[in-house]
Amino acid sequence: MVNPLFNLLNGAQQNGLQQQFDNFRKTVDGNPQAIVENLLNTGQMSKQQYQQLSQMANALRGMLR
Repeated sequence: MVNPLFNLLNGAQQNGLQQQFDNFRKTVDGNPQAIVENLLNTGQMSKQQYQQLSQMANALRGMLR
């Protein structure tokens, strides 16, 4: 299963970050952090993927403030 946030960040370079973020936000139902933690806890996401995602989220948070 491909993580939609990784698709978002890869496609952001081609289609614009805001448009990709809006599309991603429409697909997320609930608390994104809880969803990601559930993926980690169920083994659908590796610890390495989680760390990469965390770094990307922190970078995005800094850009969007």
